[in-house]
Amino acid sequence: MVFFSLPAAMLVFARRLAGDPRWKTWILPTVIATGFAFACFIASNISALHSGPAGLFQRLCITTYLMWLAAFAYRAGMLASSAANPLQHACGYERARKRGSRLMLSDDRA
Repeated sequence: MVFFSLPAAMLVFARRLAGDPRWKTWILPTVIATGFAFACFIASNISALHSGPAGLFQRLCITTYLMWLAAFAYRAGMLASSAANPLQHACGYERARKRGSRLMLSDDRA
């Protein structure tokens, strides 16, 4: 399940954050990491069928996912330290505010 959901999540993040100029440089590394990790997953399955080093490919796959996740968290933390909320633009907060619609956030009081 993880081997299919993590690449999907990585690509969703890349697509969703593509509109934010602060995350523009993040798209290509995300696509490359996703492709490499998924290739390692396929290689581990093929290797397991032929009694090869399937565990090595699985470790490469998981390491790639975890490295991407750590880099993503670091980048989000760096942006959070320079702005109030780095994902507001990516989540559509700014567009909704410009349209005049009200978003219910945890800090909002009715």
